[in-house]
Amino acid sequence: MVCRGPCQVRGFYTRENGVVLNETLDLAHDTTARSVLLHELVHYVQQLNGKFEKLPDRCDRWFAREYEAYEIQNAYLRTQGSALRFDTESVRHLCRKEEPGDAGFDPRSPG
Repeated sequence: MVCRGPCQVRGFYTRENGVVLNETLDLAHDTTARSVLLHELVHYVQQLNGKFEKLPDRCDRWFAREYEAYEIQNAYLRTQGSALRFDTESVRHLCRKEEPGDAGFDPRSPG
């Protein structure tokens, strides 16, 4: 649904499809898999509440959504004793400001 070839996406959220998870995730036995679900559920709640919608720049809105979702995901991983952390700054480059002749990154959804 989101990749044309080999895909690293484990989950995403859209208003049209809701939360969609990679079928390889083992929610019953894998803390990281559950953290992916939590991340996408955060995007669902953000959309329900219109959180960050007042930010004027679409890239700033997208990054604010991602930052919050990763922060909550990382907090969950800490409570589960996992050393894994997702770097919130690592996604900032995925949405760049549009320049003349450049379509930029147009995120379809909060997550």
